[in-house]
Amino acid sequence: TLYLFKQLLVPKTLTTDIMKSKYGTFPEYHTSLDDLNFVTPKGLAESISIYRHIIELLEGAHRPRAKILGEPQLGRRGLYETLSRKGSASGSMLIRNILAYANGTRDLFELSEKLDAAIEQVEIAVDLLLEHELIE
Repeated sequence: TLYLFKQLLVPKTLTTDIMKSKYGTFPEYHTSLDDLNFVTPKGLAESISIYRHIIELLEGAHRPRAKILGEPQLGRRGLYETLSRKGSASGSMLIRNILAYANGTRDLFELSEKLDAAIEQVEIAVDLLLEHELIE
C-alpha cells in the first residue's frame, strides 16, 4: 500500500510525503536504525518502481478529451455491465464520470481527486477509453 500525505496546497502546487508504510507503524521509522540493514533490497526496488510510476504519470500529464458528444453506447463496447450484480456498476460509473469530465483541461491526478477514485483505477479506465477510441 502506498500512502500519500498532503502537506501544503498552493494553487497548482501540491507537496506530498510518499511512503510505503504509514507514519509511525514501526519503531525504526526516521531513526538511525532505519538504514540498509533494515530496508530490504526487495522493498527498495518496490519503492523505486512506485517513484518511477509517479514520475511517468507526472511527465505524461495526459489530459483526456472525449471524442464523442452525448451517450457513447458503452454496452456495445463491453464497457457497461448488462447484468446487475452487487458492486458491478462502480467500474462503469467511473468510466461514465471520466467521460463527463474529459474536456482536455484535467490531468489524471485532477480527475482522480475530482472523482474521489484511486489514480490506479482512473488509469485503467482511461486506458480502456483510449483503447475504444472514446477519448484522445
